[in-house]
Amino acid sequence: MGSASAFTANVRPTRGTALSAGLDKMIGVGPESGNTVWDPLSLGTISDTVKGEHGSVMPDAKWLREAELKHCRGAMLAFVGAMVSFSGVTFPGEMGGMYYESASWVDGLSSAFKTNPFGMAQLFMSIGLVEGFTDPSDFWTGGGSREAGDLGFYPFGKKEAEFDTLRLQELKNGRLAMIAMAGFFAEYQIDGSVPLISGAV
Repeated sequence: MGSASAFTANVRPTRGTALSAGLDKMIGVGPESGNTVWDPLSLGTISDTVKGEHGSVMPDAKWLREAELKHCRGAMLAFVGAMVSFSGVTFPGEMGGMYYESASWVDGLSSAFKTNPFGMAQLFMSIGLVEGFTDPSDFWTGGGSREAGDLGFYPFGKKEAEFDTLRLQELKNGRLAMIAMAGFFAEYQIDGSVPLISGAV
C-alpha cells in the first residue's frame, strides 16, 4: 500500500503567500506599489521556497537588502560625482607630490588611480576595514546581529521617531540614483538611448 502522501497535492508557496517574515516587514513598501511588497520575480522569498539541504543555496531577503543598500549608497555617491564632473569642478594643485587632473566622469576612477594612487589606496583600505567590521555573511541565511544596512554610523545622532522615514528616504533616493547611473552609462555607450539626456553625457 502506497503512502497517503502520494495523494496529497504538492502545494508550493505563491508570490502572494510566500512573503517571509523578514520581507514583508522591511522598509520600502509605499504607494508606488500599492502599499504591498513588489517582488515580481519572488527574489526576496526564494530562500524560503528552496528548503531542505539546498536551503542555503539562495540568499535570504536580509542579504539582498544589505546588497541593495550598498549599491544605493554607491550610486548616490557616483551620481554626485558625475554631477560635479559635468560642472567642471576639479581639485586643483598638488598634494604631497600627488595631484588630480580634469577627466571625464567615466574616466574618473582610472584617472584617480593614475594621478593619486596613495590616496586611492587609503580609500580602498578604509572601505575594506568597514566591510570587515560589518561582515554580513550571516545575512545569507537570515542571521546576523544587526539590521541590513545599519553600520552603526550616526554622526548626528539617531532620532528614533524619524528613523523609519529617513531609512525609506535613503532607499528611494538610492533606487533612483541606481536608475540614473544606469541611464548615464546607457547614454554614454549608445548615444540617444536616453532621450532626455541625449548628448549630455
